[in-house]
Amino acid sequence: MLRSTLITLILLPAFAGYAGEALPIDPELHAVLAERYPEGVVELRLLETQVELIATQAVAATVEIEVGQSIGSGVLISAEGLVLTAAHVIGGPNRPATVVLADGRRLKGHTLGAHHLIDAGMVQLDEVPKDLPFAPVAGTEKVEVGAWVVATGQPGGILDDRSPPVRLGRVLAQGGEWICTDCTLVGGDSGGPLFNMQGEVLAIHMSIGPAAVHNFHVPVAMVRPYWDKLLAGEVWGRGQDDESAEGERVMLGIAGREVNDRCVVTQVFPGYPAEKSGLQVGDEIQEADETQIDSLSELGRMVLTKDPGDRLQLQVLRGGKEMKFAVRLRMIEDPLPGSLDPAVSQAQEEVAETEYNYPVERITVPSWRFAHGPHVRAAFRDVVADVREAVVEVRVDGSKVALGGIADAEGWILTKASALSGTITCQLSDGRELPARVAGVSREFDLALLKVEATALPTLVISASTTPIVGSWLASVGMDSYPVAVGVVSVEPRVIPHQAGILGVQLDSETNEARIVRIFPASAAAKAGMLVNDVIVEIEGKKTPSREALIKRVQEFSPGETVKLIVMRGEEHLTL
Repeated sequence: MLRSTLITLILLPAFAGYAGEALPIDPELHAVLAERYPEGVVELRLLETQVELIATQAVAATVEIEVGQSIGSGVLISAEGLVLTAAHVIGGPNRPATVVLADGRRLKGHTLGAHHLIDAGMVQLDEVPKDLPFAPVAGTEKVEVGAWVVATGQPGGILDDRSPPVRLGRVLAQGGEWICTDCTLVGGDSGGPLFNMQGEVLAIHMSIGPAAVHNFHVPVAMVRPYWDKLLAGEVWGRGQDDESAEGERVMLGIAGREVNDRCVVTQVFPGYPAEKSGLQVGDEIQEADETQIDSLSELGRMVLTKDPGDRLQLQVLRGGKEMKFAVRLRMIEDPLPGSLDPAVSQAQEEVAETEYNYPVERITVPSWRFAHGPHVRAAFRDVVADVREAVVEVRVDGSKVALGGIADAEGWILTKASALSGTITCQLSDGRELPARVAGVSREFDLALLKVEATALPTLVISASTTPIVGSWLASVGMDSYPVAVGVVSVEPRVIPHQAGILGVQLDSETNEARIVRIFPASAAAKAGMLVNDVIVEIEGKKTPSREALIKRVQEFSPGETVKLIVMRGEEHLTL
């Protein structure tokens, strides 16, 4: 993917909104929201101002919920300490819960009721602080397809220096009991809030779909008829311990996403077969009944061949270690949206008109409806018009690897460091392609400073002090008239911890040597020419005598870094 230059559209002062109050909508903004998409800078600014106001109030009311080993998100909806979340996050009533506020405070509470058919639940704080933030709850009005929405949550759990990330999206479709949006969600977001443009809680995240722009939420309007039952601690919608419930479909009880040809579990529903067998979020499903699994659709077909009570033998990769599970399948009447339904085929990539399998029917989503789609990006034409002249295309051995920004008119260019290995050239906006040399590298920030022999070049205006406000627009600028991508500032600036690199191989679990038994398509190992049965004996001058030593060594490097490996292929040692 091309590295691009980020610019901020507009910066406005932060707003300390009073928690619990719906925000007003300016008449001019109302007109923008009524249109299919914003047309230009004026409309973008109106939308941005409202999102910034929503973000301030939304972040404060968003919480993490810990119930036993289960971790999810939720939202405070009253000054009395009532939290709305997903049923699969809490499981059942009267369970001790810990609620973690955005400011880091950890408050004790207990679970109330859970409606598992629509996936809604409640938690009550035991002791309520006087300064408890909370968000207003939307009414029962119908959710409009195409409406702009804001999502928050605690993806991946609490991080010490990170507030709940803000994501901007739109309603792609709705089916009464569910809303589908293109707000990006990952594991840990379940139970978090979806806000309308008045900052009211419109829905709760109930399941992560198979694609980043395909996620489901239960509308608050669906929860309201069951409000008193939830407050009373009632649970319904599935048998807590029933292993063979009558129904129509065999279910595994997971949601997943395909990442680089790997089938990754993004959600495990409590009480369902996968959870009872020990599967966890983040597991990579490699085999089912000793058959290699490369996609969700393949796994779905395997499940479809089973009867209630049958066991599905799964092999997964967890933290570099292979593990095996025997999952006893059962039937349920209605799969949770986004869970692995064997009758639903693999989600397709976004095109001009994208078709997804929804719980009720196949629905066509036009491209204008996506919050970050081509029509919204086109509204940034005037914003990026001058900036794109200072963007270059960085090439290595003739192939495009990244974008860069001209920091100085005398030919100094900033770009992505880990993309550089070989003969480097830079193509300027005027069409010239010039040789470039690496003048300096910051591994910590993955930045490289290049030098080309040129003068009087257009340059970027780089701010040394301004910090973008959460919720403000960002445009990722390329060399075309439209941005490469657009979005909003999700969290305040923070230090990103080291992320370990991966080779993209599966190692032999029967022996302790670093022998490759599987190579994932499009991985670094595949691109380097590694083969099954290769034994990796050395990385960057350090021996790797065992699979554990190899895993530890690989984790010392960052994604994108180039490393030298020595492998034993038969009787021959090769350097890759």
